[in-house]
Amino acid sequence: GRCCDGRPTLLHHHMLLVLRAKGWKAALEGCLNTEVQRARIAASWVQHERMGEMYRASVSLSNQFARNKQAGTVQSSEVIEIDDDSEADEGAEGKQGKRIHLVYPSQSTPDSVTVNETDLMTLRAQEYMNDSIIDFYMKYIWHELSPPFQQKRYFVFGSFFWKRMEREQDPEHKHAAVCRWYKSIDIFERDFLFVPICRDLHWTLAVICFPCPNHACSHPSLKEDAEQEEADREGRCRFREVWRRLEHCVLFFDPLGGQISDEASVLSDFLFHEWNRREEDAKIGSARLLKGYNIPVPCQRNTYDCGLFIMEYVRRFVEDFIPSSPDLSPRVSWREWTRSPPSWFSSEKLEASGRQRVKSLIVRLFKKSRR
Repeated sequence: GRCCDGRPTLLHHHMLLVLRAKGWKAALEGCLNTEVQRARIAASWVQHERMGEMYRASVSLSNQFARNKQAGTVQSSEVIEIDDDSEADEGAEGKQGKRIHLVYPSQSTPDSVTVNETDLMTLRAQEYMNDSIIDFYMKYIWHELSPPFQQKRYFVFGSFFWKRMEREQDPEHKHAAVCRWYKSIDIFERDFLFVPICRDLHWTLAVICFPCPNHACSHPSLKEDAEQEEADREGRCRFREVWRRLEHCVLFFDPLGGQISDEASVLSDFLFHEWNRREEDAKIGSARLLKGYNIPVPCQRNTYDCGLFIMEYVRRFVEDFIPSSPDLSPRVSWREWTRSPPSWFSSEKLEASGRQRVKSLIVRLFKKSRR
């Protein structure tokens, strides 16, 4: 605990009173336990020191924003208005007609995401994006930006996938808690699995490459076959050659430049249990550990844009590294990209226009759904 002047009790001369008091051994043990607990809490926040530094650096920006808001000079990009197409619609719907309630991609589509006004408010400047915005944009990438061939090559787990697993202690219980959410998807046929991770209000991204936990077989896209070899010789598609060395690994993207911790082991156990659930005739006895790689991607320069950055990581990864047709190679060479991944895109440009771009997209889709 702390004494009268704020110093730790163990370092204060008043500790003599404790030692002379009745039951001083129990009191001393309690003080020691308190100090140990404080030390553990402090150690757990070491990885967030950089966030604290960024927060202090951004205080001036927050003050400037508040002054601009008070003076009425806030840019129009911070205000989203939904204009009704006709006065008749406005009269019929009243105030409700101007409220956003977008179900994407549609009411009839399984696992659709709902975005409302509360979710949209998290896209304001200096706000933390919530799960609905993240899930919406991931589905938008899959439905609108990916052709059919590309859609079959990857899968994005929902934002609650990792959160739900974290509630359980046992690996088998972790898997049982989420396996029903994607039972219609054969994840072992996909080349890449994207896992958004949120811990302590900070978003990161794990990308599982070629998730085959069985040592005895290769991922379908990396198997040797005559047709693929002919395509390689013709130079039309070098996908297998480029990605073979990254089979069964996990790439970790942290907008703050953090390091992978237990993500590889947790996801390895998940793949192990999922494989044994699906492959009754080819069960494996132990999990094949995912090799973890920290990717030095472009980083946020503040404390609140981590969600925006992981959405951009997924969009860029899909566009640059996953072929859009069987006759095409990835748009960007992985080998060349790994030489300078921080130059993948401009952090400054993304922070300046990324939120407004997502806002405008949601508003446009909402208006389209009302027609």
